[in-house]
Amino acid sequence: MAIGAVSLEDEIVENYPYIPRQYIDEKIIEIRSELKNRFKKFMGNRKPIALKNKTVIIVDDGIATGNTLFAAIPMIQNKSPKKIVVAVPVAPSDTAEKIRKKVDEFICPYIPDNFSGVGSFYRIFPQVSDDEVIKLMDEFDIVDNKTSKTQ
Repeated sequence: MAIGAVSLEDEIVENYPYIPRQYIDEKIIEIRSELKNRFKKFMGNRKPIALKNKTVIIVDDGIATGNTLFAAIPMIQNKSPKKIVVAVPVAPSDTAEKIRKKVDEFICPYIPDNFSGVGSFYRIFPQVSDDEVIKLMDEFDIVDNKTSKTQ
């Protein structure tokens, strides 16, 4: 059961009286440690991009429940962006409506009546490996909020 979301700098945790606060605090520390390791793995020595007064575009391969976005959006809003845009190829109608109300712009070309999971709308839906992500991050070096192709 998901009870919240944790980022490097923030957390959103639902209040469940039967879940001890000590357990939650320990999990937050554990998750943050893993996030720091993953950040270093993917970003190397790059610093996070400042989001203040920027248009933030969140792109995903599709939305099912939207729980990840519902947690990410307030964390991004805390960074004072100018605008938040969510762009996905597919989402169920109920989730699409909820997301649309939380962001400045929602782009989703296909909102089917019968949604059965994101992967069911792809012919091929492989996992993207960490190595593939790192290769792309290195190929497009992100510095000073500008993307420049490296040679």
